[in-house]
Amino acid sequence: MGLFDKILKEAAKAIDNAIVNNGGSTANGNSFAEAVDKAMGVKHEATHVSAPSPAPASISNAPCTPPEVLASGSEPTAPYKIVKNEYYEPISSFELPEDFTEFRSHAEPMMCHLYKYDEKDDADIDLNKPCISLDCANFIYKAVVSYLSSGTVSGLSQFQPIDRGHILFKAKNVNYYGKIVAFYGLYLGDRSEKNYWGLCMTYCRDAVGTPLEKKLTAILDHAAETYNEE
Repeated sequence: MGLFDKILKEAAKAIDNAIVNNGGSTANGNSFAEAVDKAMGVKHEATHVSAPSPAPASISNAPCTPPEVLASGSEPTAPYKIVKNEYYEPISSFELPEDFTEFRSHAEPMMCHLYKYDEKDDADIDLNKPCISLDCANFIYKAVVSYLSSGTVSGLSQFQPIDRGHILFKAKNVNYYGKIVAFYGLYLGDRSEKNYWGLCMTYCRDAVGTPLEKKLTAILDHAAETYNEE
């Protein structure tokens, strides 16, 4: 379990600060996601989802997928395995290909599996490999709130209602710190607990329209189809 790049390493620090600033707890009337965002200096808006700013067509310093990873989109998908999130109750599980590896960046309670992991990734804070994670980022939390109150979301692309078990909908944020986040909005445990998360596939924008994006989308869809809670 853990996360994939500098963005979520900063979230890890924010989580620690949020806990310290609240006497060892985030139970101050706000959601966990709000506590993290407050610690990171993110301003909260109304419960509707704000439209992300579109990225320019070409940005010289945009994150780029490693060439060998981008080329792997044409390779067959590896056999699937069951992975579990045992760091946050209720325990959840879903299926991922074997070439996704649990990656620790100490950003608990989020879980992340990195595609095409190798040992050098442990020292790289600017990691640009695709990853799949359970995430409670603010835009995800607010999208779930919006969906449950209105049946739709705004500011996100390719919205599709699902309403299957804990899975509520599918959508995509096309400019999250220069990356794409395709995700399924869901709730953990009982819906009344308002424990809203996303099952997310994050990847660089240079993968858009490539065989790699198609492959990652199918993997995310399979993970959502096999999502289960104990």
